[in-house]
Amino acid sequence: MRTNSILILMLVFFIGYVSSASAAASLSVGTISYDTTVVKDQSITITSSVTASSVSGTLTVAATLTDNSGLFSIPTATQNVQFTTDGTQSVTWTITASSTGTNPAPFTVRAVGDDGGTTASGTSSSVLTVKDRPVLSVTASKSASSVATGGTVTLGYLVSNSAATGAADATNVVVNLTLPAGFSLSSGTISYSLGSISAQGSTSGTWVVTADSPSTTNTFTMSVTSTIPGGTVSTTTSVSSTTSSSSSSSSSGGGGGGGGGGGGGGGSAENFNNIELKEKYEEMIYKDKITSYKFKNASSAVMFVNITGNTNAGLINTALELLKGRSSLVNVTAPGVVYKNFNVWVGTTGFVSAKNIQGASIGFRVLNTWLTDNGIGATDIRLVRWDGTKWVQLETAQTGKDSTYTYFEAKTTAFANLAITGLKGEIVPTATPEPQASGQVTAIEETPATGSKKGTPGFEIALSAAVLSILYLFVRTRR
Repeated sequence: MRTNSILILMLVFFIGYVSSASAAASLSVGTISYDTTVVKDQSITITSSVTASSVSGTLTVAATLTDNSGLFSIPTATQNVQFTTDGTQSVTWTITASSTGTNPAPFTVRAVGDDGGTTASGTSSSVLTVKDRPVLSVTASKSASSVATGGTVTLGYLVSNSAATGAADATNVVVNLTLPAGFSLSSGTISYSLGSISAQGSTSGTWVVTADSPSTTNTFTMSVTSTIPGGTVSTTTSVSSTTSSSSSSSSSGGGGGGGGGGGGGGGSAENFNNIELKEKYEEMIYKDKITSYKFKNASSAVMFVNITGNTNAGLINTALELLKGRSSLVNVTAPGVVYKNFNVWVGTTGFVSAKNIQGASIGFRVLNTWLTDNGIGATDIRLVRWDGTKWVQLETAQTGKDSTYTYFEAKTTAFANLAITGLKGEIVPTATPEPQASGQVTAIEETPATGSKKGTPGFEIALSAAVLSILYLFVRTRR
């Protein structure tokens, strides 16, 4: 009987042991989710899940996140979740991008239960990229440095993202103008929502303000906010007051092919009866940025003038005059088969120079039917400019074609009197670019005048000695 009791106890213990061993839960890790494009120093949330089955009692599972990319800092890598029955629980981590780079499998989640059972793990498979942060700046410009009561000033802003190519966009960018006392806004809105600005990109615009009762010095503040990179950047510009409205003198744009300044801000010397169409626009010109003057008339052969500034010139007026015939300011017809004569005037007299303009281009178009009717190919089309003494051709390239027009763009360093023409065998000199403005002075070596000869070495000394000897003998003889 005693032996039977011992056997029964041993059987109960064995059954209990087997039951206990088979009670370990089974674990699995779900999909790992995250944003695949991240900005450096920004925080993101990683989400996953742990599923437990065959749970007996209370099960605590430790879920640990591992950064395989080395691009993030993880404040708390392990999160604990508890199960009392079979089920699935979510797990989240908030981590911060500390470096830039790309990784195809950046994260692993490992789950371990406290019941001594099996472990489970999962690795992400979505490529993740951490981009560098955008860098915003704002530049201010103004149409005048002083203003009288009742006068207006145009203020310009240029918001730029100077981060290297490939960096993140600046997002939800807003520029705001703060007015000094005594001024009111007459055009525009105090705040402009600019949206996103890509790396190496920029956005510009203007406000027009009225001096109601200006102080001696009036300071305007332009501030820029954003979601990314966040924070605020700002700049200021000041305008002084004058006792009376100032008038700027304007000069006619004539003169037969100067740089092309003068008619933009004032009147043109072109014969009024020769002007078929005129468009004039004001835009801000900034250093190292392309400003595009886009002409909107649907029938115009000239579509735009692009100018890259060599300085922050502020608000500059550019005028286009499409002509009925040859410009009245030129006494020689353009070479070739002329499609269209026109004038372009930029700013006031003297503005068009290497000091203010790095380079420029003119976009234009020619009807395909005109090319066919005149037997002219697209490669024959040139933009020519009157340089004051002769017509010169500009570097011209075809940029596109549709069913109606063939499109071209020509590079130039000056404007004034121009013509679109088809050159078929005509020899036309090429325009010589103006030298870039520079603060350096080149030393010029002096050259002897034509016909001068170098003397025989020592001849001048011998001649002087002979003259002195003759004088000495003459004086002695008289004595």
